[in-house]
Amino acid sequence: MSNKGYMKLSNDPSSSDTFIHDTFHKQATIVRDQDEDLEAVGDTLHTIRNMSHRIGEELDEQSEMLDDLGHAMMNTESSLKMLRLIVFITASVAVVAAANLEADPSGYVAFCPCMGRFGNQVEQFLGALSFAKQLNRTLILPPFISYPHTKPQAQMTPFADIFEVSEISKYHRVIQMDKFMRELSSTIWPKEKRLAFCVEFIGDEYHGPIGDGYDLGRTAARQEWQTKYPSHKFPVLSFVSAPAPFPIRAEDRHLQKYLKWKPRIMNKAIKFVKENLPRPFVGVHLRNNLDWENVCKALHEGHKMPQLFASPQCLGYHNELGILTPQICEPPPELILQEIEDIVGAIGGKSVFVASDRDHMITDINDKLIKRGVKAFKYDSDEPYIDLAILTLSDHFIGNCVSTFTSFVSRAREFGSRKDLKDTSFFGYEPIEKRKIEL
Repeated sequence: MSNKGYMKLSNDPSSSDTFIHDTFHKQATIVRDQDEDLEAVGDTLHTIRNMSHRIGEELDEQSEMLDDLGHAMMNTESSLKMLRLIVFITASVAVVAAANLEADPSGYVAFCPCMGRFGNQVEQFLGALSFAKQLNRTLILPPFISYPHTKPQAQMTPFADIFEVSEISKYHRVIQMDKFMRELSSTIWPKEKRLAFCVEFIGDEYHGPIGDGYDLGRTAARQEWQTKYPSHKFPVLSFVSAPAPFPIRAEDRHLQKYLKWKPRIMNKAIKFVKENLPRPFVGVHLRNNLDWENVCKALHEGHKMPQLFASPQCLGYHNELGILTPQICEPPPELILQEIEDIVGAIGGKSVFVASDRDHMITDINDKLIKRGVKAFKYDSDEPYIDLAILTLSDHFIGNCVSTFTSFVSRAREFGSRKDLKDTSFFGYEPIEKRKIEL
């Protein structure tokens, strides 16, 4: 379109006929250019409407919208005024919404997910969510902490960047930490009144006055917390660690169903499966980083341990389903390869996906499965969230019973909505057969 503007005629009279003629000629040129521009716009809109009619009667509404657009373009100044009004209203609504954010009179629970990596942090989060609900306090959603190998410092990832906050809210009241600190903390939790509750020290303000600590299974325990720390005196119960046991309690495992990936994560996982993993595919988690050898060292030395980390997920919380062995904690490569081949054969698997914190064993797995025409794949980017999402989508999942990373997947499959994606097993684990009692 023409970028010419209207020229203001001079108010001073001129005795020059040439000047008057030139001035009117310029004005006529400008008007003609603008008429051509408007005519071009009209032709364009007419062409688009004709295309819409050819697509079908169902697009009649779009034609009407184009008519409206054409009229709006005829009156640019009106359109700009309307746009400014919309922006103003939107901004005003945002300000009013922020101003109307009221503090929860029942109080808040805040904690630091400072133990371990993502798998551990999620188990702590689910326990803290249960704790907050039982005390009827709003849970302040903390960021998750990651420790990238390529960066010297830990990274904080906001909760809302990983999971859908709206899904968590279906279970209990929550608020994002940045929103709480920005809009509420200065009034209900000023700096001079910020008290932290410690977890691990003798005689601390956590275990001392409350006999059952964070175990709120008894009504009396909840009443003790509410009596000792009423919300009007302690609006925020802030813990330096999660107010929850580790590993996660059996009764809190179901809360996993409220952890729904953000579309950014889930869409990448689905895309990878469609492009690389013909079904049925086997999902595999290998926990074999250098630190894991020390975790399993005591078992290799012959020490008896009833449980370790997330082992209740396969052994049961009272070892009713098995006992912990070195092979369960740190399965040898030959056992891993054999069990993968067994599962691939059992389900007619066509591909394998492997997630690992160090060695994916891709070459070894491919060599093992070469006669079956099955290949193994991994996700190249260092994004554990996408690894977890892909493992959750597998037709059969094999994990490490002791690992909380595996535990995330096993819970997601157990309590997820996909009934066809439930099969889960653990390397080196053979469940105790349940006895049949005959009357």
